[in-house]
Amino acid sequence: MVIGFPNDRQVKDRPEPRDKVIRPEPSSNHGTLHDLNDQTRVASNSPKSSPSSMTSSSLITAIHTLFTTMPSLPLSNPIWTFLEHVYRLPNPPPSRVRDPSRPMRIICVGLPRTGTESLAQALFHLGYSHVYHGWDIVYDPSDLCYSPGWVRLARKKFYPVPGDVSQPKPGITRADFEELLGHCQAVTDAPASVFGAELIAAYPEAKVVLNMRRDEDKWQESLVKTIVKANESWGFWIASWLDRECFWAWHVYERFLWPSLFRCVGGYGELGRVVRGGGGMWVWREHCNMIRGLVPPDRLLEWYIEDGWEPLCQFLGKEIPDMPFPHANAAAGGWKAREEQCNKRWVERAFINLFLILVGIVSLGLFAWGVVVVVEMARVRAQCWTSSRLQSSMT
Repeated sequence: MVIGFPNDRQVKDRPEPRDKVIRPEPSSNHGTLHDLNDQTRVASNSPKSSPSSMTSSSLITAIHTLFTTMPSLPLSNPIWTFLEHVYRLPNPPPSRVRDPSRPMRIICVGLPRTGTESLAQALFHLGYSHVYHGWDIVYDPSDLCYSPGWVRLARKKFYPVPGDVSQPKPGITRADFEELLGHCQAVTDAPASVFGAELIAAYPEAKVVLNMRRDEDKWQESLVKTIVKANESWGFWIASWLDRECFWAWHVYERFLWPSLFRCVGGYGELGRVVRGGGGMWVWREHCNMIRGLVPPDRLLEWYIEDGWEPLCQFLGKEIPDMPFPHANAAAGGWKAREEQCNKRWVERAFINLFLILVGIVSLGLFAWGVVVVVEMARVRAQCWTSSRLQSSMT
């Protein structure tokens, strides 16, 4: 599914106010996964290459087919459930337990790249104990991996199984969230934006912050440089098959959360096409309009990262701290540091596993070759022995 704007549609500089809802117009101007498949078929019907290049071209074609077709399988396909079982964690983390004296206070439902980590740090400075951010899904401070729990919630929201007795209650309940967020007083970024409607319903006493950026073009540029870039990373994708935690990091974000949030579940490359084509801005406006329709004005703060402390503290009833407002996770700063952390934690370990696999394959190959050599030598010796016996008997 690809979402885009008609050519004559102008992009606004900011989401529309509460009393003005934009309805999307149909568009068919953008390519889909079927177009990519058509192009692949056309390429496959082109004149055959010379025999000397057939091996390399066949390998490239096989890799391209794997990279484009495998991610296109519907996430309801049983193969993904099987892979989740194959990559299951040996020690699943325990469920969180809520301290009654620390209830959920703030839900920050803005989309990614709208100052979510800066806002998380600001809320921490205002006294809210543990503010859950999207990074916590894959970099939990306890070093436990809670990604499978978020995949389970994403399946429950986007891919419910009719008649599944393991899901007796429709939708996601407060108890479901408590298993993952029971230690938090605030939540931002991916969990809050992807599950915004469900969190608002689960915690009706919590205040809601709709965090935004005034410049949509800069927001889209930041999205392309970070989230889309990660989604199109061959290295990350390959590493996800070679390391258990890396598999879950890719699985939860690049297959479930981001494609579902931006309405582009359907294959490799669609997230980039949607965002670059303007569909991300449409999702942003529709998301903001949905939040305005769900939350009463007295519970909702529409806040821009450029606004800083004052409106946020006024809304929360806190004094303004004597410090600059935090600015974290910029594409060239904090995000880059997170990428390096990812390389250290998963990618390096994945390629060590790849090296060990290759060593194992080479070792098996050498062992098999050794067996063949021994068998062949034994056969030759047997033939020589038989020949010498025949010659001696003839004489």
